[in-house]
Amino acid sequence: MEEIVKILFDKLERSDSDYTNLEVQCLYEHIGDENPEIRDSLVFISLASGLVEEKFTLEQVKFLAKSAKEEDILFYNIQKGLPYTVTRTFAALLYGFLVRVDGDSNSSYHKFMTESERNYYLNSVLNYLKEEKDFTDFDTKYGWVHGLAHAGDYLGQVIKHPDTNQESILEAFEIVIDIFKKLEYSLSEKEEARLAYPFVEAILENKISQEKLSQLVVNREFPIAEGRRHIGSFAYEKFLAAIYFALESKGILEEKLKIELLNILKEYC
Repeated sequence: MEEIVKILFDKLERSDSDYTNLEVQCLYEHIGDENPEIRDSLVFISLASGLVEEKFTLEQVKFLAKSAKEEDILFYNIQKGLPYTVTRTFAALLYGFLVRVDGDSNSSYHKFMTESERNYYLNSVLNYLKEEKDFTDFDTKYGWVHGLAHAGDYLGQVIKHPDTNQESILEAFEIVIDIFKKLEYSLSEKEEARLAYPFVEAILENKISQEKLSQLVVNREFPIAEGRRHIGSFAYEKFLAAIYFALESKGILEEKLKIELLNILKEYC
């Protein structure tokens, strides 16, 4: 293992690296490695650069998609927390990159998935967001877990995929709100923004209108306990603020959506 790790680290230093089938299999098998240095600095970066920079062969990319689907690693021990969560959250990143290259007409992997695989990868993000219960951001033993953040990144890639329709985006919005309503602790690593950006992408990609989004944001009620606001309401405000500032900074925020957002964000802003 030490030898192959050294080889893989060396390959990260070279932009023209290619990978053997054994090396790609090793990266896949260690996607949830409990050692954060291996998982974060080697496995994730290697998989991401291999897909985005097209360092893998088409057959190797197909191997990753086929293996992850067959083993359903996004839902690995879904009812259990750490260390199993690590595999799930980093699987979410892999799923996102697979979706990205499948939908990218400029990628040599464009439309590499079978119809069955594409349906699986586009639909799994919604099921995962509904089923995942462990949203750990950082753990002293396992390092960065980024439960919600990685799910948000995956969702963003799904929303940008050409085959994703408005119905799925609307469902995703409701699922995110439901997550906020069930929060038992405050989020601390800007996860709200990572969950918001997919909906900004939806607007930029003309997958959903600002008019439709303005209808979604109003009249959201959160539980009240002992006369105090639910922590989910604060998360929701940060989520909306991220949408507001992203669209405003691009100079494309329409008046109706702006008014609806500001009505909710009066105290926050």
